[in-house]
Amino acid sequence: MQDSRNRKLGQIFFRSDKSRFIKLRSGLLTVIIIAFFSHTGMSEEHRESVITDSLMTLLKSTSADTAKIDIYFALYASFLANDTTKAYYYSNEALSLSKKINDTRRMSKAYLNLAYLFRINRKFPEAEAVLSQMETEFKNLKGFAMDPLFYQERGTLFYLQGDYVGATRNFLKALNSYTNNNDSLGIAEANNKLGNVYWVSKKYDKALEYFQKALKIVKNTDNYRYISRFLGNIGLIYRAKGDYKKALDYYNQSLELNRKTGNKFDASIDLGNIAVLYLKMNDSETALKYYKESYKISTEIDDQIGVLYTKHGMGSIYVENGRYREALALFGEALKLARQLNNREEIKNIYESLADTYEKMGDYRKAYSNQRLFEKWKDSLIGEDYLKQIQELEIKYETAKKNQEISLLTKEKEIQQIRTEHQSTINKALTGGIILIFVIAGLLIYTQRQRARNQRILTRKNVEIRESNFKQQLMELEMKALRAQMNPHFLFNSLNSINRMILGGDTDAASRYLTLFSKLIRMVLENSEHNTVALNDELSLLENYVQLESLRFGGKIRYETSVEAGIDPDEVFIPSMVLQPLVENAIWHGLMHKEGGGTISVSVKKEGELLKCSVLDDGIGRNNAVLAEEKEPVKNRSFGLQITRDRLSLMNKENVDRFIDIEDLKDAENNAIGTRVDLLIPVS
Repeated sequence: MQDSRNRKLGQIFFRSDKSRFIKLRSGLLTVIIIAFFSHTGMSEEHRESVITDSLMTLLKSTSADTAKIDIYFALYASFLANDTTKAYYYSNEALSLSKKINDTRRMSKAYLNLAYLFRINRKFPEAEAVLSQMETEFKNLKGFAMDPLFYQERGTLFYLQGDYVGATRNFLKALNSYTNNNDSLGIAEANNKLGNVYWVSKKYDKALEYFQKALKIVKNTDNYRYISRFLGNIGLIYRAKGDYKKALDYYNQSLELNRKTGNKFDASIDLGNIAVLYLKMNDSETALKYYKESYKISTEIDDQIGVLYTKHGMGSIYVENGRYREALALFGEALKLARQLNNREEIKNIYESLADTYEKMGDYRKAYSNQRLFEKWKDSLIGEDYLKQIQELEIKYETAKKNQEISLLTKEKEIQQIRTEHQSTINKALTGGIILIFVIAGLLIYTQRQRARNQRILTRKNVEIRESNFKQQLMELEMKALRAQMNPHFLFNSLNSINRMILGGDTDAASRYLTLFSKLIRMVLENSEHNTVALNDELSLLENYVQLESLRFGGKIRYETSVEAGIDPDEVFIPSMVLQPLVENAIWHGLMHKEGGGTISVSVKKEGELLKCSVLDDGIGRNNAVLAEEKEPVKNRSFGLQITRDRLSLMNKENVDRFIDIEDLKDAENNAIGTRVDLLIPVS
């Protein structure tokens, strides 16, 4: 025998708290009227009538559009339980006026009210059409966030029509939105609805977990409608698990609250659930009494779903008492009503009851026919695939939430670790400072020795090639290039930057800087020993140099290179350190004065028998650089470009302007956007 009435289909989805659909934020007089009459001693019917009359009077004297809309919302809520035609009228009025003044928040509320109204009257296609229209109108609005009630309402529609996967997907979206908005009541509702999905899937422990979450949120509030609803849902779980004592306790708590607040709708649900419980305890007489009381209330308030469940329940009792004809009559009425309401779950249950009844009557042909119909509807409602999809949706939601929590915890842990290590950083800085002194001393000694060695080499070569004035001048210019690259000012700034990083506790950055610095010195000293170097080595030196300068100036400099296909960088040789002065110029005169830094691009391609190297920066341009440097107390003058000109002139013995070209880049409005230097180099 089937349970008479499932709370999830009644109280939970048919009767959401009106306040969640009204939420008046303007129309102060409206709120005052409702609040005043809500706390008087008059009966609920009289109070509703007085509130409605007061709202109608207020509507006539109100000219402000937003206030009118809020009064329409209040009238909608007032008529919702007793006159759905008027409720529909005022909801439409609110929607029309909201569209007229382009008030998207009130438009959203009006759409949701209409969808809710259609849904509680079992007009599911109309409700879905309203939600689809709302989604179409709002999805392209910039900065508009869909109300979580939209996902809650759409999920409810899916649920009532047996699409539990679609329901779960929308309930999880609603839960996520409520959580982001810190809406505790919304979170409670979403948990409750997810619990019902698991209830219908017969995953009772999981359903109980969600119901208890929902109850915990509202338990210490005065929102009795939600408290009673969640109490009743927990009662359903204990009933399903066979703990009838606990189930009855939760049902009675819920019924007491609903009677106290005059909530007939939810009280009728409690009565039906208690009837089912007594029926399971083999007390059909008491069960019938509760069913009849529930049926009476459902009929009074025109609750068709309530009428459906109570007829089915009373028919089940008549079967137990051998009153088969009366039972079949009630089952027939219930089946007709279930079809009208498109309640697929109850259609399935009624077919099972009919099969059971005909079997007891000895009519096995009809029993078999109805059993087959039961199996057909059962298979169409939910299976393992449905449950698997529902669980996968929940796992995805929980995984995303846990990843977010893990990310926050990781950040907190990192902050704590930084605080813990702060004191030890001072000691590390002191140790690093001592090491740095030795490193600097070693570098200075090494530099002096290298300079002395280079001087000896230069002297020896000058003796060897004194008859060749050209080679002598070329060697002198190469040494100038070395000194321009490794001048004391550059050494001092680099080592001073390392020292500041260590004293500031940034030992990791200091270590990276020192590694790049030592690598650059080694590469420069190695390249300076040769008149020509492989193109790949020259580009590696440039990249190391730019990385060092970028680290020194806070990552403001970016660097990129490109070599034309067909050029083997390891087989093409160019004069050593011929490109570095151009890159240095681009950094110091193009990018250092630009807020946010910029990018240096070096490209290499063949042009006849020569190699064309282009150095492009997106800095402030040469003219702006001159103006900026005139304002600086100390000028950073660079001789690198002139040295490069002289070297090219000696190597080519032709007009140097043919081999080096400087272009100031400008945009459409003649504003400087950078500089490009093209260099033609003989290769070997």
